[in-house]
Amino acid sequence: MSGVWSCNEWDQLEEVIVGNPLNARFPTPDRSTQVAEFPDRSLAEIPRGPFPQQVIEETEEDLNGFAKILEGFGVTVKRPQTWRHEAKFSTMSWEAQGYYNYCPRDILLVIGDHIIETPNVIRSRAQETFSYRTLLMDYMKSGAKWYSAPKPMLLDSLFEGVDLSKPTPA
Repeated sequence: MSGVWSCNEWDQLEEVIVGNPLNARFPTPDRSTQVAEFPDRSLAEIPRGPFPQQVIEETEEDLNGFAKILEGFGVTVKRPQTWRHEAKFSTMSWEAQGYYNYCPRDILLVIGDHIIETPNVIRSRAQETFSYRTLLMDYMKSGAKWYSAPKPMLLDSLFEGVDLSKPTPA
């Protein structure tokens, strides 16, 4: 039987992936980031570079504490690899650096024994699931089925005509 199974929201939690804030940085300032994260700022006003070290340390302390509480209840806690978010990656149309691997539920959906890798609208998160690759491979070896939804091209034209003064689904 697969090591992955989720079919409702009320069964006892047995295993969970808790994110990893290490090496987190602000997403590359582009239209995808502006629309999804900073609609109230111009591209020039979007923060750049690594998150403040104090924020990363406090977040890691909180997540470690959270993991310890879960483990105290008998929950198996897994964590993604620490990733080099400063590394650049690109398509033929854009280039970005990573963001974080703090929120696994944003990019991984579990239904039954199926793990669905979901695309993200923020270019800086386009390769985020690579930090979960070892975990995903282990789950697949245990019998889970792993799918990857089609990746959007995330061209600038996708973000044209967006009224940043109105809520925008991200």
